[in-house]
Amino acid sequence: MPVVDFAEYSTTVSEWPYAAPFLPTVLVLAFLTVTVPTWAFYKGLKHVSVSYASILELSTPVTGVVLGFVFLGDRLNLTQIVGVAFVLLPVIILERLRLKAKTQA
Repeated sequence: MPVVDFAEYSTTVSEWPYAAPFLPTVLVLAFLTVTVPTWAFYKGLKHVSVSYASILELSTPVTGVVLGFVFLGDRLNLTQIVGVAFVLLPVIILERLRLKAKTQA
């Protein structure tokens, strides 16, 4: 028994519903959402610690939520707000600790 019954989806619209051509759009989106952030992550490792960079990397879902809220008008539910807080709180704490250690040094 297959996990996904693809025959069920055969009646869906198979045309690309946007004005932009499919392949260039997918390639540009893949480049902008995978290649550029990965490159920036590894370039940034020269300037921050690995633990700090990892926490920032894990905050990418927060970026998606915030961009959806700002540009698409998505509404946030309580679970999303709590999730954003759980991701941002360690980032804020680490930044404060880093600044405190920098001023004491």
